[in-house]
Amino acid sequence: MKNVTTKNRIFKAVSVFLIVFIALYFTYRVFTLNNGAYQTKTTLLKTVEQGIDTTVFIVRDEAYLNKIDSNKTSVSLISDGERVAENEIISALFDSRQEAEDYKKRLFYESELDRYISFLSQEKINISDIMTYDSKTNDLFCKYVDSIRENSFDEARENISEFCNKLTSRQSAMGVEVDLDGIINELNSKVNKLKNITPEFVMSKTTGYFVNNVDGYENVLKYDEIENITTKMIDDAISSEKQPEGSYAGKIINSFNWYMVCSVTSKDVQDLDEGKYVTVRFLNSSSVEEKAEIVAINTESKDKVALVLKCNNVTSKVFPLRKEKVKIITDSVRGYSINKDAIRTIDGQNGVYVLRGKIINFRYVDILYTDSDFVLVRTFEDESNLVAEQRAKAKENGSDSEKDNFDINKYIRLYDEVILKGSDLSDGKIVQ
Repeated sequence: MKNVTTKNRIFKAVSVFLIVFIALYFTYRVFTLNNGAYQTKTTLLKTVEQGIDTTVFIVRDEAYLNKIDSNKTSVSLISDGERVAENEIISALFDSRQEAEDYKKRLFYESELDRYISFLSQEKINISDIMTYDSKTNDLFCKYVDSIRENSFDEARENISEFCNKLTSRQSAMGVEVDLDGIINELNSKVNKLKNITPEFVMSKTTGYFVNNVDGYENVLKYDEIENITTKMIDDAISSEKQPEGSYAGKIINSFNWYMVCSVTSKDVQDLDEGKYVTVRFLNSSSVEEKAEIVAINTESKDKVALVLKCNNVTSKVFPLRKEKVKIITDSVRGYSINKDAIRTIDGQNGVYVLRGKIINFRYVDILYTDSDFVLVRTFEDESNLVAEQRAKAKENGSDSEKDNFDINKYIRLYDEVILKGSDLSDGKIVQ
């Protein structure tokens, strides 16, 4: 009898607990439904890139300059990437490193001498221009820092030289005494002490772009036969370790057209055609990205395709590049990123529910790209332009546009709060 009573008490306690729990649950559900407890996500822009990850070998029309004795030291007299004429002096050769260092000092002193002499003929800047002058001086210093960050050292030297000129001019304008005559005399003395250095000069044999360093891969692939290249030739070039025999005083790049070649599969190039342009991003050089034209797609088999890309942008950033890991971006899609589960179809139109203040609205979307968990949809600006174009075209043809009575504001916008989860959703519903 006592056991039965105990069991009854336990049963009653459990029953009361369940009743209270159920009551609280339903109270919570009613409360959340009436107070807009909806999970949302802000609409933001996103770009999805499709491309090929591979390794390219770079081919240029380049030739070595004079071969120099291993005991000689070469000093470049012009900047990397600078265009040179035939028979122009490019570099100087010395019997010792000390001679080379002294010659570089002399060039620096001569440059500084020219700079200070030019100050003698300059008028003082107007004191009322000081704020503008300072702003330009600050800009020069920022450019100098950016040049260092991007490894553009020739540009950095130009920026810092002009920056120094600005500072000296400012000192003079502010009444700071600058002994220009004393500085010039001292520089003249330094130059004269080094006048006895007589180097052997290296001349350019052709017109082209000068590059100081050689890497030994200049003649691995024939520039004139690049469009007929095979995957074996490419693979051999990438795996090669060829180095030049001896030392050279640099090289001349004879053409502004240069090529990237790589081995890919037929699947990689199934949507590509000769003449199409792609973007090549160099993965080990974050600041280098080049636009390139597809000039050859040499298919050998399903898994062997030789892809040839042509560029014509000649800068000091690309000269050191040879064997490089890249991403060839063949296509890109830009739009609003939306959770895939948030897409709903009403009356045949895709859209999403958005929460604007306390009002729920249904907003249309045009899907551009679908991934496993999100979609990209056309932006409001692009949608507006498309509607305007369709209306204008219909007007030119003397017909009515399907978009004539269409409200573009019914489309999703940037920063809209898209409802991901929630029940009892409807257009125009007010959330209490």
